[in-house]
Amino acid sequence: MEIEIGGHAQSRRVGEPADASASTRLSSGAARLVPWSSRRRRFEANLAVVAQRWPEAVSELARQWSESAARHELHVSDDGAAQVLVRTVDGNASWLGGRKDHRAAARQEVRLRSEGVLPPSVLIDGVGMGWHLVEVYRQTDRTFLDASGALYVVEREPEVLAIVLHIHDWRGLLVDPRVCLFVGPQALAALEAHLDDSRWPLPTIVCRSPGLKPQPPALDAIHRLADRRIAEVERLSAEVRRRYAGRDAAWWARRFGAAVPRAGESASGAEPLRVLCVTSRHTTFLQYSMRDCAAALEGLGCEARVLMEASNYQRLDPTLLLREQRDFEPDLILLLSRMRYEVSEQLLDVIPSVTWDQDSLPWVFREEFRDRFGPNDFLFGIKALDAPHLYGWPAARCRYCDLAASERTYSAEPLPEADLAPYRCDASYVSHASRSPEEEHRHVLTWLEREHLREVYEAVVERLLPSWRAGPDFPGPLHSAIYDAFEQRLRRPPAADEFAAVHQAAMRLADRALRHSALEWAADWAERRGRRLHLYGNGWERHPRFGAFARGPAANGAELRRVYQASAINLQLMGWGFLHQRALDGLCAGGFFLSRRSLWDEWTGLLRRLDDRLRSAGAADPSGFERLPESDRKSAVRAALADLGADARWLANPYAAAALREARQRSCTADVFAAYSRISFDSPQSFEALAERFLAAPVERAATARALRAAVIERYTYERRMRQMLELVRDGYTAAAPSGATPRP
Repeated sequence: MEIEIGGHAQSRRVGEPADASASTRLSSGAARLVPWSSRRRRFEANLAVVAQRWPEAVSELARQWSESAARHELHVSDDGAAQVLVRTVDGNASWLGGRKDHRAAARQEVRLRSEGVLPPSVLIDGVGMGWHLVEVYRQTDRTFLDASGALYVVEREPEVLAIVLHIHDWRGLLVDPRVCLFVGPQALAALEAHLDDSRWPLPTIVCRSPGLKPQPPALDAIHRLADRRIAEVERLSAEVRRRYAGRDAAWWARRFGAAVPRAGESASGAEPLRVLCVTSRHTTFLQYSMRDCAAALEGLGCEARVLMEASNYQRLDPTLLLREQRDFEPDLILLLSRMRYEVSEQLLDVIPSVTWDQDSLPWVFREEFRDRFGPNDFLFGIKALDAPHLYGWPAARCRYCDLAASERTYSAEPLPEADLAPYRCDASYVSHASRSPEEEHRHVLTWLEREHLREVYEAVVERLLPSWRAGPDFPGPLHSAIYDAFEQRLRRPPAADEFAAVHQAAMRLADRALRHSALEWAADWAERRGRRLHLYGNGWERHPRFGAFARGPAANGAELRRVYQASAINLQLMGWGFLHQRALDGLCAGGFFLSRRSLWDEWTGLLRRLDDRLRSAGAADPSGFERLPESDRKSAVRAALADLGADARWLANPYAAAALREARQRSCTADVFAAYSRISFDSPQSFEALAERFLAAPVERAATARALRAAVIERYTYERRMRQMLELVRDGYTAAAPSGATPRP
């Protein structure tokens, strides 16, 4: 097997594994000679699929096989394993690929590792006995969400492919559009022509099987293609930069000032803003959020274009991104939860770019990236509160905002009963969080690269997991548990980044424990009361406790709208509180919700009270709290910390100051929904009481849903968020432009 990763090639012939025992291990039972005609039906079925997709290959396959079939013998053992003996014109004979257990060898030799979370694209250079392709296909199939790897199969000797099509039933594999087949002496040339379309990713791994004749290296073709793409990227980058030359802050201030009127101003008749919305289909939600962003921008008079992968096995190649910037000539690039500096060679810094941060991912926002925020970059969303303080990014180009819901996608207009009937139930829950807390614990440990952080995290989990599963006081004294673990194990307090890493990992596990314990309450209730509980999402069917309630995934948009309207009760179960996309969309659609209560539903209100008490005690900066003299006001601060489940030691952490700043601008569940206390539960008893009460009172249930929905429509629409985003860019350039500069765009 020949493998190229990151530009370094390693090679060994398939059939020569490192473990010599595998090369001599044979399938059990004596092999017997069988006629090729016994496999004719399978061969013809495979050939029919080849004819549909690659008709030019069929005649050559048939001709080559008719000429060479007599020189090949098929031997099959008692367990069905096949070996092929090849006889040459000079009377010699050899086993195709060596005489061994080909399936076992392929399973041992093929060990594909995705870069990041996406599967690699793979070139199979020669099919051999076919088992390596089977294994590569399996290991690259939907490895992350629905992402799969593109497979390019090159077989320059058609008779070898004909042999394999007699041995394997490849109809499902061959019909898969991510598999591309190139057959015959010109196979490599055909592959190069195919990969001139840059929507198709270049192979990052090449698997080479032994052929009947020496073959030119496939890596040469891949290197030529890579060189051509690099040259095209350089050419396109230069062209885009020329087009945007001279567009400084003053130019952009004029452009956005004319296109985005201020309150009380009328539209100026300026050319509509062109917004390039770049996202990925390899996300659980962001691709749909971008869809709704684009619709809202169009509603505001902009021209919006969404760019993402054409399929689950293709990639957004740099040349595609650069061509779009050249041809569309956008005034703004919109990203969700990713910063432009992560792909600065593909999304050029001469174009304004705004990131709507919906997740505050730790690998996106790090201290070492502080200097990568350029003069045309803007930050909108969660991290915008901290970024000016943590990284020194200009406050005029950072603005906090909440999530959004789409009234277009999730209309409350009642759907016909025929649409709702398949989804009717007493209660439903929508989430992909089907992995058990124990499995999630093992997964979260991989986030913590430093051994001492894993030890601290384990100590926190040991202390708090029982209460996360059962207790109404969620998430409990998490801050104290982290500080205590550091002091007990390391004899020091955590640094700010250490605290953040352990806190994030612990909250991830706490969130999973909260969800699954609440689902256990719901499952027990459904079984005891004879109620219908539906669980939608990936993986629930494999869960030992919840599998009986699994209904498979529900597609974003129309199908989720049916789920929300058809469920008498929708469940919102999340450690970070009720204010989450699922709840906002479901309320937009007219659904009724019950929610497991979390401290985060009151978090920002409690933080504001802590901030007030700190100021009253004389600590404008929370890090100075411990230096204050003892007083009733200092005791009041401690009481406010206790209400938060926080710890006085946390106040010295820079994240405490960031949290207090955030609390002044951010809403919590209790601020938004006056009715929240009537729909939240914190124990199996309170859940069952609420569920039975609302199931018996459809009028009250509908009235409560309408009140909750009205709050969402007032504060959380995509149109509101997109207008705020455009105003951020306008105001940011206005602040940066020289005083009095009014160039014409």
